[in-house]
Amino acid sequence: MNTNINFTKYDIKGIPVYIYKTNRFSTIKMDMIFLNDYKRDEISLYNVLLSCLSNTTKKYNTKKKKTIALDELYSARISFESIGIYERRITTASLEMIDPSYITNDNKDYVKESIKVLHEFLFNPNVKNNAFIKKEVDEKRYELYQYIKSLDDDKNYLAMKKWVDVFAKDEIFSAPLSGKLEDIDKINEKDVYKIYKDLLEKSEKVIFIIGDFDINKYQNTLLDFIPNGLTNIECNAKIYKDKVELKDEIKEFKEEDIDIKQAKLNIGLRFNIDEKDSYKIVIFNMIFGELFNSSLMNTIRNEESLAYFIYSMLYYEHRIIQISSEINKDKYDEVIKSIKNILNDYNKGLIDDNLINLAKKKIHDGAKAIYDTPQSIMNTFESNYIRKRMKIFELGLDDYLEMRLKNYDEITKEDIMNISNNIMIDTIFLLYNKE
Repeated sequence: MNTNINFTKYDIKGIPVYIYKTNRFSTIKMDMIFLNDYKRDEISLYNVLLSCLSNTTKKYNTKKKKTIALDELYSARISFESIGIYERRITTASLEMIDPSYITNDNKDYVKESIKVLHEFLFNPNVKNNAFIKKEVDEKRYELYQYIKSLDDDKNYLAMKKWVDVFAKDEIFSAPLSGKLEDIDKINEKDVYKIYKDLLEKSEKVIFIIGDFDINKYQNTLLDFIPNGLTNIECNAKIYKDKVELKDEIKEFKEEDIDIKQAKLNIGLRFNIDEKDSYKIVIFNMIFGELFNSSLMNTIRNEESLAYFIYSMLYYEHRIIQISSEINKDKYDEVIKSIKNILNDYNKGLIDDNLINLAKKKIHDGAKAIYDTPQSIMNTFESNYIRKRMKIFELGLDDYLEMRLKNYDEITKEDIMNISNNIMIDTIFLLYNKE
């Protein structure tokens, strides 16, 4: 493919720092990642915290000062994100700055100054007396509250939410990404500061840098970036659900909503596979319902005209596949029967070879695209690190992708059949209008 890209590991104050030095791109990107437990009662808190962190700091205590500071660094970008992978939370503070070689007639050290600004946003927030500024917290609480309220106007979201509530109510899968309205009401400025301190003091940390970054020149900058005494505590939160019991009994729920036109159908399937079969479930889902000409689309929409659209999504860490569709409510029984028939065909090995080949081609195309941007390269290495899959760091990107593509290429129709026999429909939910 290309040169065998890899990140070199350094240790800065007990924090692992992975750097891929390259002049291929016009920017330098730096991520500091925090790993800790993903708890549903902290989701809203984290959303408010990250909004506050990206808003102002002690030094840049107004939005205008913040904007000026970033503009003076050729519009450097700082962002914060927090997601959950099963029971593990991944919080990322990101900096994207211009490669100084693209700037002429300027002696300013843009790399050093940009990293200093990231330090300011991450480690010197706008707090007073062990609390964030009440006015800012209230503002971010209100914004989050309004956003969550607005989701109720999205009937696809509402249908999915109702399906999740009956399918996986007591599982972390059901935790809404933005949190719950009732949780927002309880948040105050001291709570936000406490969760911030927990993030710093009770998490595993790692830094990734990609671009023309000279560690010899900027080692002291990184030493200054990481506060003295910052702890690095290994995160042992699970990233995969334990095996689940597959039941023959299918739970069905129907609910009326007078404000929708087409009925919204959501179906939850559960599966049990070993880690070594993770490649196979990816191919299964692609040909079953992810590809535009998947079995679900070809049969139920194109051939039988039973759905306006239909597709499936794989939530591997939760051992779940979701089918979503819009249908005429009168066609409900026919749609469910057709889905079951497709699964039964897969169980017998009646699978289109052309679909399998198309899925493999899509995966090959996706692997090639990883090289196109610094973000996609970094995401690939970070994703493996977060899941403690360290093989990529041993092999480098070329050899790692070659290994993965070989695993995909070796998947047979029989493999897909065996995977299908470990998948069961669990819960069906239909949101419909009687009229």
